[in-house]
Amino acid sequence: MKLCVVLSFIVAVGITGVTAHVADDTDDTELFARTWGTGKWTMDDDLYHRTVKPHFLSVFKGMPSFTGLCGSNPDFFIEKDGTVYPSAVESKAKKLGKCTKSKYNADMSEYLTELLQHNE
Repeated sequence: MKLCVVLSFIVAVGITGVTAHVADDTDDTELFARTWGTGKWTMDDDLYHRTVKPHFLSVFKGMPSFTGLCGSNPDFFIEKDGTVYPSAVESKAKKLGKCTKSKYNADMSEYLTELLQHNE
């Protein structure tokens, strides 16, 4: 993908100049990179959605009443120690208010450490 940026300067007497700059998408990848997590658990959003979140879902769906209380596609948050917990996003599950950190949490530090070391 190519990005083209055109800047024009208009003064009282008219157009004084036009500058065009074409940049490869690789030039600005850092500007558009999205991440999930914080601190040592920060990872690329693509890695999170393709690999990590499906793993989280499989672990949490094994817990009693998880899908009923948290929904089928909750958000996940992580603490400094590697504890992961869900947060309901579907309106029905949010209204129930029973998708709590105290009820559903799992230590994912070992899994995430290994995954992040492998993807460096």
